[in-house]
Amino acid sequence: MLAGGKTTDQHPGRRRPKWLNLPTLGLIIAVGGVVAVPVVMQVKQVLIAEATWPGTVGASIYRQGHDYSKRVAAIERQDALGWTANVRIISPPRTSRLTTFDVELRDRAGRPIAATEATATLAHPLQESLDRGPLRAEILNLGQYRIQIQLPRGGKWRLQFAAVAADGTPFRRDFDIQVPDQVPNPVPDR
Repeated sequence: MLAGGKTTDQHPGRRRPKWLNLPTLGLIIAVGGVVAVPVVMQVKQVLIAEATWPGTVGASIYRQGHDYSKRVAAIERQDALGWTANVRIISPPRTSRLTTFDVELRDRAGRPIAATEATATLAHPLQESLDRGPLRAEILNLGQYRIQIQLPRGGKWRLQFAAVAADGTPFRRDFDIQVPDQVPNPVPDR
């Protein structure tokens, strides 16, 4: 305020509204902060999801849907055969990521099934960029097949095993497997 009752305000007749005081401004800022935090977190989650999603759900969704009835018929034919498959995971040594999968294929009577070819694909449930395959399976003995692969990480994977028997009968089995995580060699206590 200057001498003679004059103010330095550019608008001398104008006064600040009564509601615009320090507690009200504090409340507005607090509410804005509470609302902003979830919005920022949602934006962050969307950006992460878009960065890790490859952009395709399947190579050809239309074809997959169109071939669905053929796939169901193939599964029913395979179930009628009564064949079984078991997988055994041989953990890699601590210094290597080479993981071995031994698959055993047997008929309804428990006899081993001779396959002329066998392949496998390893699919990671969360990151398609980690998927590996198709890999040729090594035939160890009658009904025994081995797949060896260097996996980038342990955890949950899906092993898709496919074989063709000597008589031309196809076989496919998916295994949900848990590959052990590798831990570095422990540092000895001193």
